[in-house]
Amino acid sequence: MTKINKLARKTRVILGQSGSEPDETELITILLENAAQWILGYLARDDWKELPDSLDWCVQTLAIQSYNRRGAEGAASVSEGGVSQSYQDLPESIQRALNRYRVAKAVKMS
Repeated sequence: MTKINKLARKTRVILGQSGSEPDETELITILLENAAQWILGYLARDDWKELPDSLDWCVQTLAIQSYNRRGAEGAASVSEGGVSQSYQDLPESIQRALNRYRVAKAVKMS
């Protein structure tokens, strides 16, 4: 079982999906893969092919955030029936965890 498949199984449990609905399983897998690729880009770690296990929770949290935002993509907040929901692009706890691994890029000034 691949790392993403293991994360997908755990994510389905967190989201309360006890069955293995093919469409939802595929969606969760895609969101996990997208989150992992986004994090690799954010970290600017060209030397990494895969994220360390210590960042799995970051991948999972971003994927769940994306899953929960379906239908509200691009919105900073949504209010419906007196209930308001605000969204963050990158939660502060994840940003702090990722910044420990982030590579700074130097730009030569002319």
